[in-house]
Amino acid sequence: MNGAAGAAPAQLRVTIDGRTVEVPPGTLIVEAARRAGIPIPVFCYHPKLKPAGVCRMCLVKVEKMPKLVTACTTPVAEGMVVDTRHPEVQEAQRSVLEFLLLNHPLDCPVCDKGGECELQDLTFRYGPGASRLYDAKVRKPKAVQLGPFVVLDQERCILCRRCVRFDDEVAHEGQLVIAERGHHAEVATAGGEPYAHYFTGNTIELCPVGALTSEPYRFRARPWDLAPVASACTLCSVHCPVRLDFRHGQLVRVVSQGAPEDHLFGARGLMQAYHTPAEDVAGARGMGWLCDRGRFNYRWAQSADRLSTPLAGRGSARRAMPWDEAIEEAARAIREAVATAGPGSVAIVGGGRLMAEEAAALRALADAVGTPHRDHRTGDQAVASLATPSGRAGRMEAVGRAGIVVVVGQPPVERAPVLDLAVRQAAGAGAAVFSIGPVDPSYRGQAVRHTWAAGGAETRAAIEAIRSQVVEAVARAVREGRNATAAIVWDGKGAWDGSAAVAGEALLDLAGRLEEAGAEVHVLVPGEQPQSRAAEATGLLPGRGGLDTAGILARAARGELRVLYLVGANLLETFPDRALVEKALEATPAVIVQDLFLTATAELATLVLPAVPAWMRDGTLVDMDGTVHRMEAALDAGADGGRPDAAIIEAIASRLGARSSSGPHGKGANGWWSGRDVDVAGEALGALAPQEARALWGGRAHAAEPRDGKAPGGPESGLRVVVLDRLMVGGGTAAHDEAFTPKVHRQGVTLHLHPEDARRLGVAGGEPVTLATAHGAVTGHVAVDRAVGPGLAGVEPHGPGSGVNRLVAVGDRHPVVTAVQVIAGEVVR
Repeated sequence: MNGAAGAAPAQLRVTIDGRTVEVPPGTLIVEAARRAGIPIPVFCYHPKLKPAGVCRMCLVKVEKMPKLVTACTTPVAEGMVVDTRHPEVQEAQRSVLEFLLLNHPLDCPVCDKGGECELQDLTFRYGPGASRLYDAKVRKPKAVQLGPFVVLDQERCILCRRCVRFDDEVAHEGQLVIAERGHHAEVATAGGEPYAHYFTGNTIELCPVGALTSEPYRFRARPWDLAPVASACTLCSVHCPVRLDFRHGQLVRVVSQGAPEDHLFGARGLMQAYHTPAEDVAGARGMGWLCDRGRFNYRWAQSADRLSTPLAGRGSARRAMPWDEAIEEAARAIREAVATAGPGSVAIVGGGRLMAEEAAALRALADAVGTPHRDHRTGDQAVASLATPSGRAGRMEAVGRAGIVVVVGQPPVERAPVLDLAVRQAAGAGAAVFSIGPVDPSYRGQAVRHTWAAGGAETRAAIEAIRSQVVEAVARAVREGRNATAAIVWDGKGAWDGSAAVAGEALLDLAGRLEEAGAEVHVLVPGEQPQSRAAEATGLLPGRGGLDTAGILARAARGELRVLYLVGANLLETFPDRALVEKALEATPAVIVQDLFLTATAELATLVLPAVPAWMRDGTLVDMDGTVHRMEAALDAGADGGRPDAAIIEAIASRLGARSSSGPHGKGANGWWSGRDVDVAGEALGALAPQEARALWGGRAHAAEPRDGKAPGGPESGLRVVVLDRLMVGGGTAAHDEAFTPKVHRQGVTLHLHPEDARRLGVAGGEPVTLATAHGAVTGHVAVDRAVGPGLAGVEPHGPGSGVNRLVAVGDRHPVVTAVQVIAGEVVR
């Protein structure tokens, strides 16, 4: 159907194998055929990558064209007639497959891709029946450890370049290249270094053959041995759609839903029933990619360290206890504390791994006990959404299509990696990207600007400094009819010193000005915990007159608490004041810890209750943008020894004679959560007075000004500590994953210094040092790093137990470095 004269037609009519379809202008033949239900075989083509046309498998005959054309690079035209089964096409397909198989090893019985291999399936469907090769095949290296998690078999590679293109076009890492020429060509890393970043595992799914395989999964199972379950990753607040593959009750693989690709177009794959098309999923979740932690950090589920029975007592007095006795012991401790010291002697902190119903049950338990001292924040994040105090929210789907992006705080790749891919997508498409924080995320784009700021007043000043530029960028886009969508991504840090209040208010002001300029504004807070948004929505926050996590710990440290109930909260590792947590745990008579492992915090508990993983529980996930998803248990928790969190909480409530709840404010799960988004500002936090909701920004509600009054960030002001977020540290689960931990965790810490500071201090990269503040000290090695701001000491933890929270304290997020001491003995100031 044509539009007005001179205008591009809204739809183009194209006939493929006798079927006529209408498609938008610019649609490639391969996609038009897909819409017509006609399979065109491909190897190099992938709908999530730019067309390449290197394998020639998709050649088709187009009427009035003298030669066959590649369907993956040729857009349709009005009235085009395409023949995908012409004799010339069939001969070309046979020739391509014969060529690919000349040197390809026929090791299908032992290849990990067997049963999911596109080359295998397309050879049966389109290829020759026998090979004409008499010479020996070219031999190339096998089982090359390309990176920590990716194993490369060069003999199987068909040089489709999907992996190389993903690394360049999507991840923007550019680590993979095609080295050499002719039949010596092979996939390699550009500098010969290991292939290592946060998204390497996606190349395994993209690989159409068995050239790239997962090191943790190799030789574990075959597709027909697996019991696949559609689920969602619960390791961050994006909640990417995943497929969990179980074998004999054990989780052996995690892949994105719909992967391995259902042989792309036409061939019905073994896992097709578990496919969620990307276009059916909103936001960053719909990109179809996974980070390496979400993909490879799963073997902890089979760890012998998993708790399977309740434990009572501390240290050498610790003993196993039956479940009935453990539940009664927990209820008894709470009952006696309320009777002797009042409800305020009990405090509850529930970590952000809890599903919505579990967080609601924990909040209901606190209400039943009568204590207002409850919280879910186990780190330094103040809020999970700007919607909490302001009513303003955002959608993840807007980030990748935004024309203006503002990233504030530490790079989101460390907390919500796939969201960061959406920022990279926007930057690569030409968006104006402004980043503010202690670390330069180094986005690739033509309009990217970074400003150094550690937090609080510095961040506010940086936001105010770029405000006019951001507003003008929006106004210009509106005037020129271009993309005026604006996305603001903020880490929300600064809960305990008021920094979040300072930065957050400045961001709200910026968002308001952008809307006035005509922008569609979306504000997102990735968050330290995957389910912070659910915890906020259910009101797992301080009640009227109640204490937040910092206040709870301070009160416990003074010996004023009788019971501290911690659910999925390893405060000794995550809270930014280790000394305070240690005092609090030691001074509290009854410390009840509910967790998967005997964490550092659980080691100091008087009662430990074993929980179970997410895939053994029913419940609701809430994304960072408020979207809800129903999770159903894939395995029975009964045989595991642990119990679902909600079951434990409700059992304790029952012993106390209380009635728990699986929905906020007493509403049932099915009536409140099903099929709706979370209205954090309204219904869910309705029990909070406006001033209490606003106080969530910073707890102490004061601005964090630079202590010495000097210009922030400059070498002349000395060094201030910034504890760097690191995705792979991963809390309690990563520490117990034998296939994951050795590849990403090392001992100690790394001290990242800007070259100016390293030169001024006289330290070199790799040098062992001790870093000290007024609160404590850690040892590690120096890394000279331009990504960390001048005047900042970026302290990178290498795993649980690194103790980086010894350096900081409540109210002092960025303490002054008192000494950088070379281990050899020289003190450098």
